[in-house]
Amino acid sequence: MVKNIIIFKYHGIYEWLIARISGAFIFFYFVYLLSFIFGIDKITYEIWYIFFSRNIIKCFNVLILFFVLIHSWIGINHVVTDYIKSLMLKQILQLILIAILFGYLLYGLIIMWNI
Repeated sequence: MVKNIIIFKYHGIYEWLIARISGAFIFFYFVYLLSFIFGIDKITYEIWYIFFSRNIIKCFNVLILFFVLIHSWIGINHVVTDYIKSLMLKQILQLILIAILFGYLLYGLIIMWNI
């Protein structure tokens, strides 16, 4: 009984930390993309394709995709748990959210690795 209380005590701290770390990674990714876009005189399809077809960029994109999904899960889950009072409706919305985010993950992986 006491062990469960201790685990739940730090759950919010970990979510806060994960949200801040994922937000920082998303920010640095955005800055990196902007530096690429503004560092080139003319962006063509070929340049864009070459940039995103490198394996290191693909891996970085997958990492950022995970961070975006985790960040959105934490944020939307907090909104659902704070403002939806019905337990059944809350669980249904969380399952729908998990399904949507999983679909985004699969769709994003397919797009990124087919370049």
